[in-house]
Order: sequence, then structure tokens, then C-alpha cells
Amino acid sequence: MRQTKRILSFLLALTVTLSSFSETITAEAEYFAENRAEASAADNSGEPVPSAGELFFDKYAVKGDIALDPDRLLPVSKQKRPDSGDADELPVSNGETVASGTCGDSVTWTLDDLGTLTISGTGDMRSYDSSSNTAPWRDQTGVKAVKIENGVTCIGAYAFYGMTSVESADIADSVSNIGSAAFYGCTSLASVDMSDSITRINSTAFRNCTSLKSITLPDSLTVLSGSTFMGCTSLTDVTIPNSLTKLEGSIFCDCTSLKSITIPNNITSLGSSLFKGCTGLTSITIPNSVTSPWGDLLFTAVPGLKAWLCRRI
Repeated sequence: MRQTKRILSFLLALTVTLSSFSETITAEAEYFAENRAEASAADNSGEPVPSAGELFFDKYAVKGDIALDPDRLLPVSKQKRPDSGDADELPVSNGETVASGTCGDSVTWTLDDLGTLTISGTGDMRSYDSSSNTAPWRDQTGVKAVKIENGVTCIGAYAFYGMTSVESADIADSVSNIGSAAFYGCTSLASVDMSDSITRINSTAFRNCTSLKSITLPDSLTVLSGSTFMGCTSLTDVTIPNSLTKLEGSIFCDCTSLKSITIPNNITSLGSSLFKGCTGLTSITIPNSVTSPWGDLLFTAVPGLKAWLCRRI
């Protein structure tokens, strides 16, 4: 009987000890969880932040005969900081298609999870408008880049109208025509890789692309319609090819950052509102090939321009 009492007393004491140890374990685990959160918030190195279980394991790796597994205490997170670009537990973009469809008889479009809208196939894209017949990708969010692949010959009117998140456009050499208002209102568009085969850019194609700073028009271009770059308020550098013979309408109207421009030798006619509202324009070089009256109209449109800053070559 006495032996039995001793055994019961021992078991009771052991139970109390284990209960106390368990409470300590829980308290320490909570402490390390809080410690890890603070370490994660303060870390800017991009290196993996130890999990609460890993921190806990370092201190309680072995307690007598009890081996502690951090995976059993708390999940061991291998996730890096979200901004390190290698987070195991966050969705990873890898260029998978999230939407697709057709946009021409033999032309298709795909949008991937990186935000790249790719137009591919052969022939012309369909033309759209700004209200009742909008492009099928118009409601897609997060489109960052537009890529027109080789084989497509025409970018449809209003194709990317008002897509304010688009930052770049890569246009293949097979494209010869950019439709009216194709990139109208793409306010984040800063880079355009223009096809070397483009012969025609229609009216308002790049109107109000307020982030566009420079543009090089290809030597193949023969028609540049009115208001093409109207309202491109960041535009400072424009290269006009010799292939053009006239600059009509208000192509560069309200390009307030444009400071100087050289008209190429083959131009014979300048539009009356060509540089209207270009308040930063201080220098224009005009070739002798220009035969249309331009003096009074030009200085009226650009009040700050001085006559002696206009020179003929």
C-alpha cells in the first residue's frame, strides 16, 4: 500500500511539472512569434526571416530526453519578405495566360499575369470606338505592356484607348498603319518601339499620352495626320523623317515641354495650328522647301516664339 502511495505521489508531481513546463513552452512560443514579427518588419535585407518555430528550436533543441521539433511547435515558414521577389507562399507571376480572344479575322489577343497584352496572327486588327464598341481587353486591369507581334499589319482604331496603366508598346515591323486614337489617353505610356515599316499614323493616335517624352518616327512614314501628338505635355524630343512632305493640322498642339524642333527638307506645307499651345517652344528650324505661308500663322500660334529664332536652311 505504501509503495502504491509513493507511485501515485510521484505521478502527481510529474504531472504538475509537465504542466508547468507546457505553460513555459507556450509562453516562450508566443514570445518567439512576436519576436519574429518584429524581426520581419525591421528586416530590409531580403534574406529569409527565421520562423517562430526556428527561433524556439534554437533555444529548446533538447530538454533532457525530449527532442523538440520546430515543425511540431509552429510551422517553419520558408517564406521570404514579399518584396524580395521569392515568396513561397505568395502567388508567383510566370507569364500564364489569364484572358484571351480574337480581335481580327486572323488576329488573336492574350493577356498574361505579368500584365503583357500580346496581339498576334496575320492581317489587320479590328477597329473599335470609345463607347459602344470597345476593345475586348478594355475592362482588363493591370495591363502594363502592349506587344504587337510580327504578322499583324494594322493596329485598329481605339485599340488601346484610355488604358492608363499601359507603360510601353512594342510594335513589330509588319505593322504599316496605326489607327485613329489607337493609344489616345494612355497617360502612363513612356516608351514606344515603333515599327520601321509604318507608312501611316492616323489622327489622335497618341493624343494625351502625357508620359511620352520622346518619339522617333520611322523613315517609312508618309502620312502623319492631325492631332497625332496633341496634348503630349512631357514630349521634349521628336525626330521627323524626310519621308514626310507635309505636317498638317495640330499634330504637336499643346506639347508644352517641346523646346526646339527641326523640320526636315522634304516638307512643303505646315499646318496653321501645328505648334499651337507649345508654350515652351523657343526654336524652330524650317527648310527652304516649305512653300506655304507660315510666318504670321506660326507666330500667332506660338506667342513666345521670336522671329529671329526661326531660321531657314
